[in-house]
This record gives sequence, structure tokens and C-alpha cells, in this order.
Amino acid sequence: MHLRVGHVAASAAPSFPNGCHGGAPTRAAAAAAATPCSRGAPPAAVRAAAASQAQSILLAATGEAPDVRQRLRLQATSRRWQRPAGWSAAPARSTDALRRTVVGAAATQGQSGVDAAVLQIADGLPIRECLAEVLTGLDRSSGMVLQAPPGAGKTTVVPLAMLRHNPEYLRGPNNKILVLEPRRVAAKGAARRMASSLREPVGGTVGYRVRLDTKVSTATRIEVVTEGILLRRLQHDPELAGVGAVVFDEFHERNLDADVALALCADVQRLARPDLRLVVMSATLGGGLGDRVQQLLEESTGLEAGEAAEEAGAGSAGGVPLVVSEGRCYPVTTKHLGRPDGTERGALERAVADAVTMALRDGGAAESGDNGVGGDVLVFVPGVGEIRNVERMLLEDGVDRKFGGVRLMQLHGNMAPDEQDEVLRPQAGSARGGRRRRVILSTPIAESSVTIDGVTAVVDSGLRRAPRYDASTAINRLETIRISEASAEQRRGRAGRTAPGRCYRLWSERDMLPAVSEPEILTADLAPTALELALWGSPDGGGLPWLDPPPADLMEAGRELLLDLGAVEAGSGRPTAHGRLLARLGVHPRWGHAVLRGAGQGCAELAAVVATMLGSERDVLRGGGGGPRSADIMLRLQALAEDDRALDYAAAKRIIQGARSMAAMATATVASEKRRAASATSTTSSSAGNATDDEDAAVAAALGEAGAEALESADASEEEGDASPSAAATAHRAPVPAAPSGRGTGAASSAAAFDTAWRQQLSREGLVGALVAAAYPDRIAARKDRANKRAAFTLSSGQVVRLPSEDDPLAAFEYVAVAEIGGVGPAAAWRRDGGGNDSIRSAAGLSGLAIKHYLSDMIQDREVVFWASGAKQVLGRRQKRLGCLVLSEQAAPVSDDKALPALLKGFKEMGGVRGVALSKEMEAWRQRVIWLRTQAQAKAPAAAAAGGAASGSGGSGGAAKGLAALPDLSDTGLLNSAATWLAPHLSGARSKSDMLKLPWGQIIKSLVPYELQQLVEAEAPTYLTLPTGTRALVDYSGDRPCVRCKLQEVFGLPDTPRLAGGRIPLTLELLSPGGQPAAVTSDLASFWRSSYIEVRKDLRGRYPKHVWPDDPLQAEATRMTKKGLERAKEREQAAAAAAAGTGGGRGGGGGSGGGGGSVSAGKGGAGTGGKAAAGGKKKK
Repeated sequence: MHLRVGHVAASAAPSFPNGCHGGAPTRAAAAAAATPCSRGAPPAAVRAAAASQAQSILLAATGEAPDVRQRLRLQATSRRWQRPAGWSAAPARSTDALRRTVVGAAATQGQSGVDAAVLQIADGLPIRECLAEVLTGLDRSSGMVLQAPPGAGKTTVVPLAMLRHNPEYLRGPNNKILVLEPRRVAAKGAARRMASSLREPVGGTVGYRVRLDTKVSTATRIEVVTEGILLRRLQHDPELAGVGAVVFDEFHERNLDADVALALCADVQRLARPDLRLVVMSATLGGGLGDRVQQLLEESTGLEAGEAAEEAGAGSAGGVPLVVSEGRCYPVTTKHLGRPDGTERGALERAVADAVTMALRDGGAAESGDNGVGGDVLVFVPGVGEIRNVERMLLEDGVDRKFGGVRLMQLHGNMAPDEQDEVLRPQAGSARGGRRRRVILSTPIAESSVTIDGVTAVVDSGLRRAPRYDASTAINRLETIRISEASAEQRRGRAGRTAPGRCYRLWSERDMLPAVSEPEILTADLAPTALELALWGSPDGGGLPWLDPPPADLMEAGRELLLDLGAVEAGSGRPTAHGRLLARLGVHPRWGHAVLRGAGQGCAELAAVVATMLGSERDVLRGGGGGPRSADIMLRLQALAEDDRALDYAAAKRIIQGARSMAAMATATVASEKRRAASATSTTSSSAGNATDDEDAAVAAALGEAGAEALESADASEEEGDASPSAAATAHRAPVPAAPSGRGTGAASSAAAFDTAWRQQLSREGLVGALVAAAYPDRIAARKDRANKRAAFTLSSGQVVRLPSEDDPLAAFEYVAVAEIGGVGPAAAWRRDGGGNDSIRSAAGLSGLAIKHYLSDMIQDREVVFWASGAKQVLGRRQKRLGCLVLSEQAAPVSDDKALPALLKGFKEMGGVRGVALSKEMEAWRQRVIWLRTQAQAKAPAAAAAGGAASGSGGSGGAAKGLAALPDLSDTGLLNSAATWLAPHLSGARSKSDMLKLPWGQIIKSLVPYELQQLVEAEAPTYLTLPTGTRALVDYSGDRPCVRCKLQEVFGLPDTPRLAGGRIPLTLELLSPGGQPAAVTSDLASFWRSSYIEVRKDLRGRYPKHVWPDDPLQAEATRMTKKGLERAKEREQAAAAAAAGTGGGRGGGGGSGGGGGSVSAGKGGAGTGGKAAAGGKKKK
């Protein structure tokens, strides 16, 4: 089905005086305008002055500079202007017509409303079939969701088509398109392909900004960036001035930065920029993701100030379209090879190498034919370590010789840009005529938005690396996990972009993959995100349009870390001056804190090297021997300082370059902050935006020409799913201010001075451990014992972690600062239970002397009161603490008010009221109250829905209303409210034994007022008096109250007894004479009519000495056998004869029953205090 979006007239846009911008009407609406703008928008200078004045007023009133969201509202208010007469909104379309357009490969080529020159961009690509729907949809809507398969051309074509279409939202000052890619290599590749299709060099109409590399100019209209670039820009320029559209590519990966950036962009669109277009694209948006993104974009157009959308010409009347392209370029054959055999080290790499050999062999055979299936092989493995091992195995297997000189190449995020370019650059010749076939070993970096010419086969391990954060221990684990179906399809599509291809999957068809990737925001360390949100003005993320809101526990853990680092204020969550400095550095707050601390202690250079090494996804030491590596950071720093032969020189170069940049930025940022603080009294009315500009200028001046580029080239993407806490960890990381040739001797001498400085600082004993401890104050661990061959350390959380090997140098230290703990390997990735370990992967040694020398200002004296689980009592301690590590402590007295929280924790640990041994009678009474309260709550909504009709039911309605006021005496209810009801009774208590001595029955019963206690006795009695006079205990612990009694004792009882004013029938568990269950019923009348017949047959055969009447309703209720009944009858006759002369006799029937917590059961039903008739017969 091909649904068209309506025709848009190609009329020229009217001119607007005074630089009117902030959105424009569609072309059809503009053509309809009869007169030019009679009163245009205020000039830019006027708007800026108004915003500045508003910010100054807020500063004077509150003493605080406005946060980002407040600035957005102020700027949006200052920009209000009256629309010209005759200017009508774009004609509204049916929302249903816009919501989903599905375009198949056989769709017609006619594309109404779009110039033919625009469509030529997509010639030969499936995306052409839906290009008109995309462009005309964006003319009418503020958002767009596009799904197109790999190879369709969406990344390259859609931004160019948007630009060439020349819509109103890209005219005037806001004329740039930002395209977000998840990885640097994808961003650069997309920019090159777009520039090539325009026959221009990169940096002209199309440019890019990535870490370490920026190519833009004043002529750039399409700027391809990584997600962290956008996050930095949003904090400095929340209105995204000059930007008309933001395109999120490959959104199915659900990177943390992508989710945060989409939420912030939608917030900007909602508050201040309704003209801003947001486009979300991916090869697959399954699992309902496409519909959810569509809903989010639609909701973001529901502005707080509704008139803003009309003023800006947002044109969102028709909703947000979701366009699905179903075309595909070339078919791909898939082979499932099964999982790798064994769990030993190297099993995955061996299976991958064998699959590569198979792919080369199959490709070689195909090349001998005419179908051209042969070509390069693209291999996906989880990380760089696997790449190296597979390469080694392939060389040992001789594949470079067996298949005509195959060339082995690597592709991952830590490669130099020119090395990545070589892999992506089109190869001259053909596989048959001069071009060597290639095997490209890649991490997930090549999964999306990358076209590698010549690839016709994909080998997919089905695995990827992902960080997992445990909020309870504040520990990250780098785990190897299965990819999603969406990612598997993406990888498979790499083989069919330029020719028919083959895909070899290292799992079986029976193995189930998750439909979509789990959003990183649900599992990652959210400390960097928490800092972003604090700067944005939403510390807890509330009020933002999230696709998946950040989990409360992860956000709380992130805020606690920021609080420990002094980055946010307690209570309000607003960023402190230190927090703003951390954000300026653009690294994870942990590492930024260490660098700023190092700058204050005269070792900024070493601190920057340590921080950059901690943030690297690649170990600076090459692997060797296959055994476990030392976790010692110091060994790596020494190898780096000595240019050791074991170094991975590419990783080492990258670390040093990044450290130079970070150190320079830290020094300049601190100097800028000091200058601002010195002049704060005279500049308190400066706006927050101006403050940011001052910081940029100061840092750029300190770094020189290279530093200016550094500020412009921050990047967030951690390419390999590395060991860093999250992909947002380097959300604003600046590129290296290197000293290239031709730049002069100043930069070179600065680099030499940096290298000399950090090497000298490295010799200061204990400094490295102190810097790591400053970054990880919550992960300082004390040595536990040496009983195990691998030394163990205890974290402040109580978790025990171990060194990776017996001879690790860290075993000699009293303390270690742990930066990283090992996670799940490839062998465990397919297991449902995960299978992580507690090996320390990265740490630095820390001695007591180093703590006193370098970290004395971090040592705090604290008094703590806690519940000691082992001793079962409250203890008080005066402690000296370093972060979360207790260095020393001594006993301290404990007052009642300080003991209360610990006692409540102990009460919970004891199991609440389950642990205090209530009497059976008290526990039964509590269960009656719980049941009645549940019934009252269930009845209340029904009564309300009936419009109060229940009020006519006499006393029953009043009782139910009173029962609704019963307190929650359930286990959970009592635990949750213990601070209220238990606290008054804990004075003087300090242990479990003290608490067990409390009069628990009285305490709990006192929670129910006397009037309600009487109501409990009436509505839920303790006993049921049976027709025989037996008092049977009513069990209220289940879903329905139940009575266990012998079947013969309810003979003659026509119906089930009822509770709660006759509303709820009792469940009767009817027993055999031997006490075994014979039947269970809550409808006794039905039981007598049906089931009793079969039960009677069974019991009559098993218990022939008992009476089993054909008509139980006419029989006597009894507890006796047949002989017992005969003897009772004889005694009765004798007694009757003896009393014949007196005229007396014994009246029949049932006993008094109910009073005092009992309900009677008789032939007439149930009642309190009534007689239980037995069909006119005397009971025996």
C-alpha cells in the first residue's frame, strides 16, 4: 500500500523584516499570505537584551543563575512576536493518514510535491520510493520516524534531500542540519559519502565533528557529529541556534547519549523551538520502538505555551509521520553454524577463524562462476582482544597464502583516523583483477552507517560488549552479551549493500535473541547523565520527555557519587561550581575530579594520564601468553614512561595525546574559574550564557590554536562498549591538542614539557594510588587475607574481590583503589544466568602513608550508629573514613533517637512481626483484621461505581465503611509503618533480645480502636459452631476464610455459612472420619446435590461403621459411628423414661453458638447467637 502525502506548492517564501526567524510557515501557507509581515519579530539585539534582563531579574530575586530550562523559557518569552495578517497555518491532514506510511519496493516512481532534482540524489537506492513521504511529512510536522533496511540509503540520502528540498524550516538563520551517528567512523564515513555525491570535498556543504578530527567551514549546512558533540552544544547553546533539523541515525542501538540527546532536543522543541525538526531513523525499529518514538515526538509538540507553535509555524497539525521503507538492495544467504564448542579460553576466536576460512572458501568458489558473490569478508567480534586473537589464528592457519594473498585488516574505535580511512576507502580493481581480497576484523563499530565496498560475506559472532552497573555496589562490569535481532539484521545487511552476499552466524536457529537492544540507560552508570541533568535544571530527570526514563536507583547512585565528589548540592541537586568545572572537562565526573584535584596539587599532567588511561577502551599493554594480566595501573604507567616494547603503541599515543589536552583544559578551566570568582562581586548580573562563553575563551587561550579545535571537537562515543562506566563517560571529551609539523616550536615544546612533567610526577611514591582513590572514593578496598592463592580485598560494600593472579604486585599493598572489576566473558554470554566474576581488572595500590600524605583532606571523622547483624544489636562507632573505607574506629555511646533507625533495620532483619513469636491467638486475630480490611477495600470501589446504591443495604454498608478504616496489619504494612507505631515502645532497647521482651500482642492490638475491635468480632468471628455443637476454628490466612470439619458434622446444614454480614461464604474443607480431606466447597447446597453422591460412595466403602445417608439434608449431624449412635439412643430413651413423670424433656437443637466470637451453623443458615436447627431432629 502506498499512501501519499499531499502536494506542497513550490512558491517562493515571503521576505520578513528585522531578521524574523524562529520558524517559518510552509511554502503553501507562505504563498497564501497576501501581505508582508506588518509587525516583524524584534531584532536579535532586542531579544538578547530582553532575555538578559529577565535573567538578571531572576538572579536578583533568587541569588542563583537560571538553569538551562529556565533560560529556554525566558528566551522563548522574549522572542514572542505577532504573526502577519493573512498568514494561515499549513492545511491540516488527517492524523491517521500521516501516522504510518509503508512503501514497498514495487511502489510507483511518481513522487508528487518534490522536485525531480531532489529525487535524483537517491537514484538506484530503495530510499527513493519513500523520499517524497519523508520530505512532505517534514513540511507539515515537527518530527519524523523513518525505518529503512540496511543499504537503503537513508543515512546518505535523507539529509541531502532535506537540504535540496529547501523547506521553510531550513531557510534563514536556522539553516543547518545536524546528523547524529553513534560512532566516529560512521560519522566520518557518512560525511564523505554525502560530500562525494555532491562532488565536493568534506568540509564544504557537508562536514563532520568527531573526537580528534573536525572538518567544517562557514559553508557547511550538513554537519555529521557523534552524540556527545550534541550534548555539549545543548548545554552551551540550548536553543541550538543556527540548527533547523536534528537527525538521529541508527537509533535502534539505544546508546545512553542518544536517549539523553533525544530527550533534551524534544525538551528544547517543546519549550522554545517548535520549528526545530527532529528525525529519528534506523534500519529496524521493531518491538514497538518505532511507535514509541512516534508518540514521544508527538507529545513534545504539546507546548507549555501553545501559541509558540503557531508563531513559529511548526506545522504539527497532522501529527508525526512514521514512514517504513520495505525495499532491499541484494539478497543475503544466511548460515547458522552453531555456538562455539567448549568454554575454554580462545574457543570463540577459534570458531570465528574457522568461519572466516569457510567464507573465503565459499567466496572463492563463487568467484569462479558468473554471479560475482565473492569479495571481502567482514567479521564482527566483541572487542579488540578478540580481533587480535582471530588475526593471529588466521595467520597461523595461513589464510593469507591459501586464498591468493588475502589481506587481514582491523577496524575499531581506537585506531588512528587514517587507519580507519584506509579500511573504508573504496578499493581499486576487482577481486579477479588486481585487488586483494580482504578480511576485515571489526568490533560493532562497523554494524551501522558504514559502507565498506567489496564486502559480500559477514561472519557474526552474535556478541557484543556492554557495561553493566550495579547500583547496590557502585561497580561496573564489562559483560559480553548477545546482540539483539535488530543488531543481527544490521550486521547481516552489511553483506548485501553492494552485491548478493552471505552471512555466517555463530549460533543456531533455535537460539533466541532479544528483539531489540536493551536501552543502555537502564543498565549504565548514570553519574555523567545525572550531572548533565543537574546542569539542564532537572536533577532527577523529571519533566523531560523520556523514551525510557532513567531508573530511580541508578539515578540515585549517580547523584550520590556526584555528592561525594562535591559536584552537586545536597537537597536541591543543583550543580556546584566544582560540578560545572567537571562538566567543562568533558570526562566522567570521577576522572574529571581526579584531574582537577591533581591540578590543585601540582600534578595535573600525571592526573590527566591516569584519567585518560582509565577511560581508554584498550589496554596499553599488548597481550602475551594468554594468561591473566596484572591489574596494576602502575605497571602500565611505567611501561608508558619507559616506552616499553610491550606497549600497544597506537593506544599509548592516543592516551598521551588525550592527556595533554585534558591537562591543558583542566589548568585553563581552573584559572578561568579563579578569575571569575575574583571578579564575582562586580559581575553578579552576568548571564549564564556569557559565563560559558568566558570559559570557552579562557580555555582556548590557554591551549592555543590546537586548544580551540579541542573545544569544538568533543565526542561522547566509546566505540567498543569498553570498560568505562558508560558511553556517556566521555560525553564532552576534547580532542588532542597535538603538535603537528608546521605549527611551530611552541606546541612541540609544550608537548615535551608535558611528557617531562608527568614522568617526574610518576616517581612520587603513592601518588598514582591517591589519584585513583580520588576518582573512586567508594571503591577503596582493604586487604582481607592470603588464604586463597589470589589475594582478596574487601570493598566498603562488603563485597570481596580478588586479584587476577597469584603474583600480582598489588598483593603487597594494604589497600587498593579499584577502578574496574571483571565481567562476563563470551562463554557465559549465551547462558541465561550471566556468570560474572569478581576479578579486579584495574586498580592502584594505596598505602597508609600515601593516604596521610595525599588524601588527608578527604579523611572525615564520623559518628555512625548501625545494626550489627552478627551481634543482633545496635552499635555506635566513631570512625575515621576515607570515602567509604573505614580507616579506624572506636566505640561510642548511642542515644535513643540515633538508635531508632538501626533498631527498625534490626526489626526488618528479624522478619518483622514474623520474628517476634506472636501467640497463636494473636496471630489468628491479626489475620482476621487483614482479611476484613481486604474485603472492605475490594468492596469500596464497587460501591462507588454503583453510585452509593449500597447505602440502602442497612447495617452491611455501614460496617463495610467502618472496616475500611482498619489499619494495615500485614507483614509488609507493619514493616512500612514501623517508624510510627513501634518507635514509642523502643525507648532503651538496643538489641534483638530487648525487642523480643516487648508485649507484642498488646502493641499490635492497640493499633485497632476499640469500636473497630468489636466490629471485627461481629464480622469475622474466631469460631464456627457446627450443628453438632463443635466449635471449629476459622482460618483467615488464605484468600478465603476456611473451616476444617468432618463431613458428618454438617449433615442437615442446607447452605454454606457466611461472614462479613452475610456477604462472604466460608470455604468448608470437609474431612473423612479419619481426618483426611474428602471435599472442599464454598457452595454446600450445590455439593449436596452433585458431588456428595461420589464422595459418599468412596467414604462408605472406606468407613462402613459410619452413617452415610442417601439424603444428607434429612440426616442428623453427628460425630459418632453407627454403634455410638445406637448407644446414645438407648441412653436417651432411658433418661426419657426416668423423667416421664416430671413432664420435662430435653429440647432439640443446636446450642447457643455464636456469642463471644462464634458464628452458628444450622439448618436455617448462619447467624450470631442463634440456634442451629437440625431439621427438627435432636442432635447427637
